[in-house]
Amino acid sequence: MDTPLAPAPAALPVQIRRGKKHKIDFGGSPPASDDLDHAVDLVLNDASLPAHLRTVVSHLLQFKDQFAVLLQKNRELIDENDRFRKENSDLLNENTSLKSQIGNLRSELSRIRNSPLEQLDEPKSASFCVCEETERKRSIVIAGIAECEANLSSTKVIYDNNCVRRILDHLSIQCHPVAVYRMGRINSNRPRLLKVVLPSSYYSSLTLRRAPKLKSFSVRGIFIRPSLPKCERDRLRGLRLSRSSPHAEGVSCSAIIPSQPLLDSQQSQISQSMSPHLTNSCIDGGDPMISQSSENV
Repeated sequence: MDTPLAPAPAALPVQIRRGKKHKIDFGGSPPASDDLDHAVDLVLNDASLPAHLRTVVSHLLQFKDQFAVLLQKNRELIDENDRFRKENSDLLNENTSLKSQIGNLRSELSRIRNSPLEQLDEPKSASFCVCEETERKRSIVIAGIAECEANLSSTKVIYDNNCVRRILDHLSIQCHPVAVYRMGRINSNRPRLLKVVLPSSYYSSLTLRRAPKLKSFSVRGIFIRPSLPKCERDRLRGLRLSRSSPHAEGVSCSAIIPSQPLLDSQQSQISQSMSPHLTNSCIDGGDPMISQSSENV
């Protein structure tokens, strides 16, 4: 009789023993490079280790060197990226500023295009009037000095400057004229007016105050007056014409030519300088060149 086979015992569960995981101390100081290189040399030179293990260690060492090169390159790229970001930020700020300036210029251009030309000329004309008024205040006008008959213009200029210099010397005016030139067109009947621009209005006022001293000068028939605007010259001319007219007794002087009244100091300077002061001989010692006409004053 066959004996029944006993059932096979159940398989026992296999227990796999796991080794302890070693914790990596990230806070500790890294091993020195010399120690690591020395340890690698010992492993590679250890003949008891399998060849394949030493091969793996050798490749890992090569990977370490390549990784160090990559880290250095990465640091350089990071620095370069930071520099580019800073430059980009500066360019953005500059671009914003330029856009703002362009907007302002466009607004100003639009305003100029829409403005009439008269308004644009006002600042220029105002500044020109200020400069012209400044030069007029430091200028005087001399009438009665006969013109030089020389052919060369330079000789005529020297002659006019010598005449003015002798007049200023007689009045004790210690300055050099800035400009001396004739005004108007050449007229054979009478000499042209001579305009003298002095360094400042102080010297022109001083010259007009000392004009009566020309009574003692050796030359007569010359007149000095301040440089006046056209409206004032027209008014004075009208006054002279009204006084010389035989029917001027009932004419009011104030109604001849309406004009802005002169200041008291200017009026006194004109009244003092309108009398004849110089005579009829050449100022620079040459031939008689001085006219006694007073029509141009």
